[in-house]
Amino acid sequence: MKARMINEREEINEAVKTKDVNLCIDFDGVIHSYTSGWTGEVPEDEPMPGVEEALQKLVDQGWKLIVFTTRDADHVWNWLGNYGLHHFFSDVTSTKIPAKLYIDDRGYHFENWEDTVEFVENFKDRYDE
Repeated sequence: MKARMINEREEINEAVKTKDVNLCIDFDGVIHSYTSGWTGEVPEDEPMPGVEEALQKLVDQGWKLIVFTTRDADHVWNWLGNYGLHHFFSDVTSTKIPAKLYIDDRGYHFENWEDTVEFVENFKDRYDE
């Protein structure tokens, strides 16, 4: 456990150097279509429509793209490689590193706790039936 913490600290320290251009992008439901839901550690679905063009535009604008996911990084790198998307990304991580922005299909913009609790109590995401 301690070795992982040291690696996370090093990862965070490195990310601080480029935090103003770091753009962390969630994997499932944002890059990977996730239409089948969770099918195991190895992702099975195809990329989201338009993702390759969007990633190219972001890279052209100077963003350093990082996949932020709870999945195993090796499985994600393999999936990205299978679809020719790996070259857009500098890293795949589960560490919440300093970034200008996080793009996530399940994100919520916090403003205050009263509204947040109400939102959570009534929340249904797009995968709920």
